[in-house]
Amino acid sequence: MEVGDILLVGMNLPGDNNHYRNEGGRNGEFEDRREANRQWLARAFSAARQRDMNGIVVVVHGDPHFANGWEKKGHPTLLDGFMRHRPRDGYLEFKRQLRELAGRFRGQVLLVHAGGNGADHGFGIDKPLRDAAGKVMQNFTRVSLPANTVSQWAELVITPGAASPFAVMLKDAPALR
Repeated sequence: MEVGDILLVGMNLPGDNNHYRNEGGRNGEFEDRREANRQWLARAFSAARQRDMNGIVVVVHGDPHFANGWEKKGHPTLLDGFMRHRPRDGYLEFKRQLRELAGRFRGQVLLVHAGGNGADHGFGIDKPLRDAAGKVMQNFTRVSLPANTVSQWAELVITPGAASPFAVMLKDAPALR
């Protein structure tokens, strides 16, 4: 969907570690979705570049957990599941691809997702994506929406053609009577 020179993209990136399962055997649901998402995200960025768009909004459900040291991890293999005591990062490939594509995109990129579990389930806006050299990517912004609440909602205002085309505000829902 397009709003002026902004492309809106929805992706199937569920919570619960992208539904990656640590049990043995083929992780078919995860693997099929990972490949479909890889292709969908690549096509979205390609279309936005070809149309000289000013921004991309990517909407997903799951919190990809940017602060878990993913940048330093190697490419996951089947052996990783046996050798590690921590679960595999089900969002690793998504984050790497997002970093690569956003790094080559001249416009702004906004990732919107539901809040995570636990203490970090609230509303937040930050710039968690870093390039391969560790520098904050200024054209990438993340919005974490409040989870498990009906008393608040977030408003996204898109201003096509602007240097900063996105504004996100947390609003209180009207009181129910």
